[in-house]
Amino acid sequence: MKSIIVLCVGLAYWPTNYAAQTPGPETDHPIIIERPHSPVELGDLLLEYNRYIGPSIDGQVTVALSLHLLHVAWSNQVMTATFFLRQSWTDSRLVFTGDHDVEVPTRDEIWEPDTFFPSAIETKTSAAATERSLRLAPNGTATRSARISVVVPCQLTAAAIIAHDGRVNCTIDIGSYGNSGVSQIKYQWRRDMSINYGGLERIVKSAANTTSLVRVATGEYSKASALIELQTALTRQVLDYIVLKKSDL
Repeated sequence: MKSIIVLCVGLAYWPTNYAAQTPGPETDHPIIIERPHSPVELGDLLLEYNRYIGPSIDGQVTVALSLHLLHVAWSNQVMTATFFLRQSWTDSRLVFTGDHDVEVPTRDEIWEPDTFFPSAIETKTSAAATERSLRLAPNGTATRSARISVVVPCQLTAAAIIAHDGRVNCTIDIGSYGNSGVSQIKYQWRRDMSINYGGLERIVKSAANTTSLVRVATGEYSKASALIELQTALTRQVLDYIVLKKSDL
Protein backbone atom coordinates (compact mmCIF):
# COMPACT_ATOMS: atom_id res chain seq x y z
CA MET A 1 0.00 0.00 0.00
CA LYS A 2 2.86 2.34 0.83
CA SER A 3 4.48 1.93 -2.59
CA ILE A 4 1.22 2.77 -4.33
CA ILE A 5 0.93 6.04 -2.40
CA VAL A 6 4.49 7.01 -3.25
CA LEU A 7 3.87 6.25 -6.89
CA CYS A 8 0.73 8.37 -6.93
CA VAL A 9 2.56 11.30 -5.36
CA GLY A 10 5.31 10.94 -7.88
CA LEU A 11 2.85 10.91 -10.76
CA ALA A 12 1.02 13.92 -9.36
CA TYR A 13 4.26 15.89 -8.98
CA TRP A 14 6.02 14.92 -12.18
CA PRO A 15 3.72 16.59 -14.74
CA THR A 16 3.71 19.89 -12.79
CA ASN A 17 7.49 19.92 -12.57
CA TYR A 18 7.81 18.92 -16.21
CA ALA A 19 5.50 21.68 -17.37
CA ALA A 20 7.53 24.29 -15.46
CA GLN A 21 10.77 23.11 -17.03
CA THR A 22 9.40 22.58 -20.57
CA PRO A 23 7.88 25.81 -21.90
CA GLY A 24 5.03 25.32 -24.31
CA PRO A 25 3.37 27.73 -26.68
CA GLU A 26 1.37 29.33 -23.87
CA THR A 27 4.08 29.25 -21.17
CA ASP A 28 7.13 30.40 -23.10
CA HIS A 29 8.43 32.84 -20.47
CA PRO A 30 11.94 33.26 -19.03
CA ILE A 31 12.54 31.72 -15.64
CA ILE A 32 13.75 34.37 -13.15
CA ILE A 33 15.67 33.20 -10.10
CA GLU A 34 15.86 35.79 -7.32
CA ARG A 35 18.68 35.54 -4.83
CA PRO A 36 18.84 37.48 -1.56
CA HIS A 37 21.07 40.56 -1.59
CA SER A 38 24.39 40.01 0.18
CA PRO A 39 24.93 42.79 2.73
CA VAL A 40 28.24 44.65 2.70
CA GLU A 41 30.78 43.57 5.30
CA LEU A 42 31.74 46.86 6.92
CA GLY A 43 34.57 45.18 8.78
CA ASP A 44 36.26 44.30 5.48
CA LEU A 45 35.44 47.70 3.98
CA LEU A 46 37.09 49.50 6.91
CA LEU A 47 40.03 47.12 7.23
CA GLU A 48 42.68 49.66 6.14
CA TYR A 49 40.49 52.74 6.55
CA ASN A 50 41.96 55.77 8.34
CA ARG A 51 39.17 57.90 9.79
CA TYR A 52 41.59 60.72 10.59
CA ILE A 53 42.24 61.38 6.90
CA GLY A 54 39.55 62.99 4.76
CA PRO A 55 38.14 61.36 1.63
CA SER A 56 39.18 63.94 -0.95
CA ILE A 57 42.24 63.59 -3.15
CA ASP A 58 42.61 67.36 -3.68
CA GLY A 59 41.95 68.08 -0.01
CA GLN A 60 38.47 69.63 -0.31
CA VAL A 61 35.26 67.87 0.72
CA THR A 62 31.77 69.16 -0.08
CA VAL A 63 29.14 68.59 2.59
CA ALA A 64 25.48 68.99 1.57
CA LEU A 65 23.13 70.22 4.31
CA SER A 66 19.44 70.16 5.06
CA LEU A 67 17.72 71.29 8.24
CA HIS A 68 14.27 70.29 9.52
CA LEU A 69 12.99 72.52 12.31
CA LEU A 70 11.08 70.73 15.07
CA HIS A 71 10.68 73.43 17.72
CA VAL A 72 11.46 77.15 17.90
CA ALA A 73 11.04 79.62 20.75
CA TRP A 74 12.17 83.21 21.33
CA SER A 75 12.62 84.75 24.77
CA ASN A 76 15.00 87.17 26.49
CA GLN A 77 16.82 88.06 23.28
CA VAL A 78 17.75 84.48 22.39
CA MET A 79 16.26 81.85 20.11
CA THR A 80 16.09 78.20 21.13
CA ALA A 81 15.74 75.84 18.19
CA THR A 82 15.57 72.06 17.95
CA PHE A 83 16.04 70.47 14.54
CA PHE A 84 17.26 67.49 12.57
CA LEU A 85 20.45 68.31 10.69
CA ARG A 86 21.35 66.07 7.76
CA GLN A 87 24.87 66.14 6.35
CA SER A 88 25.95 64.18 3.26
CA TRP A 89 29.39 63.75 1.71
CA THR A 90 31.07 61.24 -0.61
CA ASP A 91 34.01 59.06 0.41
CA SER A 92 35.43 57.01 -2.50
CA ARG A 93 37.07 54.63 -0.02
CA LEU A 94 33.62 53.46 1.08
CA VAL A 95 32.22 52.39 -2.30
CA PHE A 96 30.71 48.90 -2.25
CA THR A 97 28.67 46.63 -4.48
CA GLY A 98 24.98 46.63 -3.64
CA ASP A 99 21.55 48.10 -4.28
CA HIS A 100 20.61 49.51 -0.87
CA ASP A 101 21.97 51.86 1.76
CA VAL A 102 23.35 50.28 4.92
CA GLU A 103 23.39 51.52 8.50
CA VAL A 104 26.85 52.15 9.92
CA PRO A 105 26.97 50.85 13.53
CA THR A 106 28.28 53.18 16.20
CA ARG A 107 31.25 50.87 16.78
CA ASP A 108 32.47 51.49 13.21
CA GLU A 109 33.96 54.94 12.86
CA ILE A 110 34.50 56.72 9.55
CA TRP A 111 35.69 60.21 8.72
CA GLU A 112 33.07 62.85 9.42
CA PRO A 113 33.10 66.65 9.12
CA ASP A 114 33.88 68.39 12.43
CA THR A 115 30.72 70.48 12.20
CA PHE A 116 29.81 72.94 14.94
CA PHE A 117 27.69 76.05 15.47
CA PRO A 118 30.02 79.04 15.91
CA SER A 119 27.35 81.56 16.95
CA ALA A 120 25.58 79.28 19.45
CA ILE A 121 25.59 80.04 23.16
CA GLU A 122 24.68 76.44 23.89
CA THR A 123 24.56 73.27 21.77
CA LYS A 124 23.19 69.84 22.58
CA THR A 125 23.25 66.80 20.28
CA SER A 126 21.01 63.88 21.12
CA ALA A 127 22.85 60.63 21.82
CA ALA A 128 19.72 58.48 21.41
CA ALA A 129 20.06 55.87 18.68
CA THR A 130 16.59 56.72 17.37
CA GLU A 131 17.58 60.36 16.91
CA ARG A 132 21.05 59.88 15.48
CA SER A 133 22.02 57.75 12.49
CA LEU A 134 24.77 57.28 9.92
CA ARG A 135 23.94 55.61 6.59
CA LEU A 136 26.18 54.62 3.71
CA ALA A 137 25.13 54.36 0.05
CA PRO A 138 26.79 52.01 -2.47
CA ASN A 139 28.44 54.97 -4.25
CA GLY A 140 30.26 55.92 -1.05
CA THR A 141 27.91 58.74 0.01
CA ALA A 142 27.62 58.92 3.79
CA THR A 143 24.68 60.67 5.45
CA ARG A 144 24.70 61.70 9.09
CA SER A 145 21.36 62.68 10.65
CA ALA A 146 21.17 64.02 14.18
CA ARG A 147 18.70 65.81 16.44
CA ILE A 148 20.31 69.00 17.73
CA SER A 149 19.24 71.84 20.02
CA VAL A 150 20.95 75.25 19.94
CA VAL A 151 20.56 78.55 21.73
CA VAL A 152 21.64 81.55 19.65
CA PRO A 153 21.53 85.30 20.36
CA CYS A 154 18.71 87.09 18.58
CA GLN A 155 18.30 90.76 19.46
CA LEU A 156 14.95 92.50 19.08
CA THR A 157 15.02 96.30 19.42
CA ALA A 158 12.18 98.75 19.85
CA ALA A 159 12.89 100.08 16.35
CA ALA A 160 12.53 96.56 14.94
CA ILE A 161 9.25 96.09 16.80
CA ILE A 162 7.88 99.26 15.23
CA ALA A 163 9.27 98.57 11.75
CA HIS A 164 8.41 94.86 11.54
CA ASP A 165 5.60 94.46 14.09
CA GLY A 166 7.59 92.19 16.39
CA ARG A 167 9.30 90.06 13.81
CA VAL A 168 12.95 89.25 14.37
CA ASN A 169 15.59 87.62 12.20
CA CYS A 170 17.67 84.91 13.88
CA THR A 171 20.65 83.09 12.40
CA ILE A 172 22.02 79.59 12.95
CA ASP A 173 25.58 79.45 11.62
CA ILE A 174 27.11 76.11 10.66
CA GLY A 175 30.82 75.62 10.08
CA SER A 176 33.87 73.42 10.51
CA TYR A 177 35.84 73.63 13.73
CA GLY A 178 39.20 73.00 12.08
CA ASN A 179 38.77 71.36 8.64
CA SER A 180 39.66 68.06 10.28
CA GLY A 181 41.62 65.72 8.00
CA VAL A 182 41.27 67.91 4.88
CA SER A 183 42.43 71.28 3.58
CA GLN A 184 38.86 72.59 3.52
CA ILE A 185 35.30 71.46 4.20
CA LYS A 186 32.89 73.25 1.89
CA TYR A 187 29.30 73.47 3.10
CA GLN A 188 26.42 73.90 0.69
CA TRP A 189 22.65 73.69 1.08
CA ARG A 190 20.71 71.01 -0.76
CA ARG A 191 18.68 72.49 -3.61
CA ASP A 192 15.69 70.18 -3.24
CA MET A 193 15.27 70.54 0.52
CA SER A 194 17.36 73.02 2.46
CA ILE A 195 15.28 74.29 5.42
CA ASN A 196 11.92 72.81 6.35
CA TYR A 197 9.66 74.32 9.03
CA GLY A 198 6.36 72.57 8.32
CA GLY A 199 3.97 72.84 11.26
CA LEU A 200 5.70 75.92 12.70
CA GLU A 201 4.19 78.53 10.39
CA ARG A 202 2.53 80.33 13.30
CA ILE A 203 5.91 81.44 14.65
CA VAL A 204 8.29 80.90 11.71
CA LYS A 205 7.35 83.36 8.98
CA SER A 206 10.16 82.62 6.56
CA ALA A 207 13.47 80.80 6.24
CA ALA A 208 16.39 81.30 3.89
CA ASN A 209 19.95 80.06 3.55
CA THR A 210 23.33 81.47 2.60
CA THR A 211 26.91 80.24 2.30
CA SER A 212 30.12 82.21 2.64
CA LEU A 213 33.85 81.98 3.30
CA VAL A 214 35.24 83.27 6.57
CA ARG A 215 38.90 84.21 6.87
CA VAL A 216 40.48 84.08 10.32
CA ALA A 217 44.02 83.88 11.67
CA THR A 218 44.08 80.07 11.44
CA GLY A 219 42.87 79.88 7.85
CA GLU A 220 39.82 80.02 5.59
CA TYR A 221 36.59 78.32 6.57
CA SER A 222 33.28 77.65 4.85
CA LYS A 223 30.12 78.76 6.63
CA ALA A 224 26.47 77.95 5.99
CA SER A 225 23.75 80.03 7.61
CA ALA A 226 20.06 79.36 8.23
CA LEU A 227 18.19 82.68 8.40
CA ILE A 228 14.94 82.29 10.32
CA GLU A 229 12.33 85.03 10.66
CA LEU A 230 10.26 84.65 13.83
CA GLN A 231 7.07 86.31 14.98
CA THR A 232 7.46 87.28 18.63
CA ALA A 233 4.77 88.36 21.08
CA LEU A 234 6.28 91.87 21.25
CA THR A 235 4.18 93.55 18.58
CA ARG A 236 3.57 97.28 18.02
CA GLN A 237 0.34 96.99 19.97
CA VAL A 238 2.16 95.51 22.97
CA LEU A 239 4.87 98.17 22.75
CA ASP A 240 2.26 100.95 22.66
CA TYR A 241 0.58 99.45 25.71
CA ILE A 242 3.89 99.32 27.63
CA VAL A 243 4.70 102.95 26.72
CA LEU A 244 1.19 104.02 27.77
CA LYS A 245 1.47 102.27 31.11
CA LYS A 246 4.83 103.87 31.83
CA SER A 247 3.45 107.33 31.01
CA ASP A 248 0.65 106.81 33.53
CA LEU A 249 3.06 106.10 36.36
